[in-house]
Amino acid sequence: MAFVSAVGAALMAALHVDGSLGPVTLWVGLYASSSLITASEGLALVLAYAAVLGASVLLAGIVVDVPWMLLPFFGLATALLTYALNKRQLVGAWFNVVVGFLDTFYLCVF
Repeated sequence: MAFVSAVGAALMAALHVDGSLGPVTLWVGLYASSSLITASEGLALVLAYAAVLGASVLLAGIVVDVPWMLLPFFGLATALLTYALNKRQLVGAWFNVVVGFLDTFYLCVF
């Protein structure tokens, strides 16, 4: 855990991650998981993250044309993603997928 934390902190410093999301992301990925992630689970997490971020950009482009839909969509997306993770018993680093989706959506819209 110390090695992964050191590598994560070094990468955050090298990539100039200065927002509060960087340390929170590292903490969630390392300490909030209930068990160790295997290589296949890690690959599934990265692929899910990539798919969700791509969908976030696409959906932001669609919803930005209808301004009154922004807040309802934001709330619905939060509820559905959180429900899906809780239903499948996915905790820890998987909640970062929801944060990434919502953050990318918000940045693309505004």
